[in-house]
Amino acid sequence: MHKWTLPGGRLEVGEDWLTALHRELWEETGAQIVALQPIGLYDCLSAAAAPPRPYLPHPRSVRVVCRASVTLADDRPAPSLSDDIAEVQIMHYQAAAQLFGLEYQDFAALYQLAQAMGG
Repeated sequence: MHKWTLPGGRLEVGEDWLTALHRELWEETGAQIVALQPIGLYDCLSAAAAPPRPYLPHPRSVRVVCRASVTLADDRPAPSLSDDIAEVQIMHYQAAAQLFGLEYQDFAALYQLAQAMGG
């Protein structure tokens, strides 16, 4: 079964969050950021015994959430099968909120916030 999710990732050694954001978005979607506005920063502390994926920081992680205008590059990389990416779509906040609304209510709420901020 296919599920939609947001692009994301982790910092490489010595990398700041903004550089990681550009890199991860390019690697996972082939999109380049035209304009960027941070929405929030989440400091997360997990009560789980182990991270959901072995390479993720645990028990503490930080999530930076931004709204952005992007463009898809003509020379964008093909999605990597190792990333389990079957399709990439760029859509308006309202469409994304509806797409994520049932399964990922926190993602849907972030899209609605981005829309309220002037999308």
